[in-house]
Amino acid sequence: VWLKGEEAGLPRGDGVEGKRVIARIDNCWEDGAGVMWVELQWFYVPEELHCGRLETHGAREVFESHLSDENELACVLSKARVVPKAEFDALSRKEVEEGDVYYCRYHYNPLKKSFSPYLPRSTGVKGNKKTRAATNTDRLLAFSGPSPAASAPQAPAAAAGRPGGAKESKFETASHALQLSTVPDTLPCREAEQEELRGVLRQAIQDGHAGGCIYISGVP
Repeated sequence: VWLKGEEAGLPRGDGVEGKRVIARIDNCWEDGAGVMWVELQWFYVPEELHCGRLETHGAREVFESHLSDENELACVLSKARVVPKAEFDALSRKEVEEGDVYYCRYHYNPLKKSFSPYLPRSTGVKGNKKTRAATNTDRLLAFSGPSPAASAPQAPAAAAGRPGGAKESKFETASHALQLSTVPDTLPCREAEQEELRGVLRQAIQDGHAGGCIYISGVP
């Protein structure tokens, strides 16, 4: 029996044996063919963050994300638990290992590469209906900006994707590309403007100017 809000372990999408990813069950239902499905909200491990694993990261630390998708229930390997750090520290080593317990301190936004405080939620009602209940989106929007916490990682690194190497859908790819924070690889039909900017910067460097300004107006 799976309850909405419970965490579960699933195999990694990159095929690495002995390792898995952690996700929260947001809903579960049975389709017309009798196949059970679950909607999963993914957790990142430190290695999957844009900054990679840091010394301050714990061995069983995970990061809640807003990414979710649908998978067959058969993909779920076993139950797991994600708790706040204080609750994790109160558990014995035996309880952690037998209960497959992890802890979370931050919600991670892979698009903005930002961190915000983790707000735990309790396990809900058994999800066995096609109609889904409201998700946790509104709660997370309250912390959508960069976290002021000094311990939040800020190092540059590779672009983020779904945890465990799972392939994102075409809709998620389009959504990521349309974010205001996304920098496109090219700016078509703006070659002249780009060259003008390069020229101003190049000339300033050659002249040894300590400062200067250039006025830019309009959309990219």
